[in-house]
Amino acid sequence: MTRILFVCHGNICRSPMAEFCMKDLVRKAGREAEFEIESAATTSEELGHPVYPPARRELAAHGIACAGKTARRAVRGDYARFDRIVGMDEENRRDLLRLFTGDPDGKVSLLLDGTDRPRSVADPWYTGDFGATWRDVLAGCTALLAATARPAAPDPEPAAPIHIVLLQPEIPHNTGAIGRLCVGLGCDLALVRPLGFRLSEGAVRRAGLDYWPHLRLSVHDNWEAYLAAAKPSRLHFLSTRGGRSLYEARFAPGDALVFGCESAGLPAPFYERYREALLRIPMPGAHARSLNLANAVSVAAYEAYRQLRPAGGLPGRT
Repeated sequence: MTRILFVCHGNICRSPMAEFCMKDLVRKAGREAEFEIESAATTSEELGHPVYPPARRELAAHGIACAGKTARRAVRGDYARFDRIVGMDEENRRDLLRLFTGDPDGKVSLLLDGTDRPRSVADPWYTGDFGATWRDVLAGCTALLAATARPAAPDPEPAAPIHIVLLQPEIPHNTGAIGRLCVGLGCDLALVRPLGFRLSEGAVRRAGLDYWPHLRLSVHDNWEAYLAAAKPSRLHFLSTRGGRSLYEARFAPGDALVFGCESAGLPAPFYERYREALLRIPMPGAHARSLNLANAVSVAAYEAYRQLRPAGGLPGRT
């Protein structure tokens, strides 16, 4: 997890533009689980104020919303909390070094330091040119994201024999536990929006423990986007409405196991569209309506593991 704090004088123009630009880049890269991103001010002049309207309009012109953001001031404890503390100009850097009484861990930098033209980010408070500020912010955030790219693995992992897909999951600790399961089985995990939580929430990380950085995770805006990106060999949908038992299915490498959300299950059109692919987990007990999502994923994933491992479909120790 990389924690980034963007800082400017008042936290109503440049630093929130950087915060939401970076969040947008991270989301588009499918790397939301790897980052926590915030912004703050070096002064108390604008505390509690929303993003300055022209800055908000510039973000909106690029399809980025910043509703709910209000200015806060950087505090000394931010130095321990964040991995990178990124100012917009030399005045910001001086103020941060004064606040933190130095920079012993080398966390403080300027946004455009990593570009081919290191300089201060244009301050629209004086120039009135929010387009120029946006271009600086985008260049800096793009370079920053590239600088925090995942290191290349010395030995590429084999392709996951099965894939776990959660449609619109709502409860963070379920997703965290499922992520931990996927690391244990060497499976990919795909999440299809909307999500009922932020991937940076503590409940997700706590449930996934220190396994979360090893998870092969992808996030998709909708079901069709998932299909286009993942191209699964076959789809199996787990549902209490399934006509066949999970234990009647025969799994093959490349199959995807798809699960609906905790409160409503699969989207209504799926029951007809994928009628022949619906599987149920037997529940002989008289009073159970359904299993907890994380438990259901565990049952189904390990049945696929049981079938595939004898043929060499899944590596790993027992």
